[in-house]
Amino acid sequence: MIIASKLGAGTSEAAAARATGTRTRGSESRGNFGELPIGSMCVTDVQLKGRGRSKNVWESPKGCLLFSFTIQMEDGRVVPLVQYVVSLAMTEAVNDVCRRNRLGYAANQLQREDIISAFFNKFEVFHDIFLSQDFQALENLYYKTWLHRGQRVVVQEKNESEDQVSENVVTIQGLTRSGYLLAATDDGQICELHPDGNSFDFFQGLVRRKLG
Repeated sequence: MIIASKLGAGTSEAAAARATGTRTRGSESRGNFGELPIGSMCVTDVQLKGRGRSKNVWESPKGCLLFSFTIQMEDGRVVPLVQYVVSLAMTEAVNDVCRRNRLGYAANQLQREDIISAFFNKFEVFHDIFLSQDFQALENLYYKTWLHRGQRVVVQEKNESEDQVSENVVTIQGLTRSGYLLAATDDGQICELHPDGNSFDFFQGLVRRKLG
């Protein structure tokens, strides 16, 4: 089906009951998901070999909303922030569908088509704001639905000279301009947290970089 979208001439949807991964399924005819027309989307019921960072793969059972879509970004420096725009759009979309259908938060009663349609309606608006005004214009709205502000996490740091690993507790404050987690140590030192790319749990193996 075609969903009206400003991301391209329309959002072309490829649907499958089972797929190795939405990116893989979407690129089978072209060889590269990135070569598909802007606004293309692939959705599946079951994902057998999802692909993520650092060659991580996973299976996704039936009942999840699994899809990939293509957009075009001219400034590669802001790409890390797109994940937050997507998350915000999805949260707002689910809220809208629940309110419209008076479902509360009975997720098992939501229809995939309704959520995807609402998601793209939200994403297009937020994406335009993001490109024209930067992510800061969306931060307050994003933080209203964010779960991690004030969360305490452990940062592991290796002392190269002593070949030892030390653990330090920091408190998450928000996001940096580059899209990483902003945190503070107990003595007030501000730092940026980077994932080590080796774990499915984002909060495991965090690497700290001092700011200021």
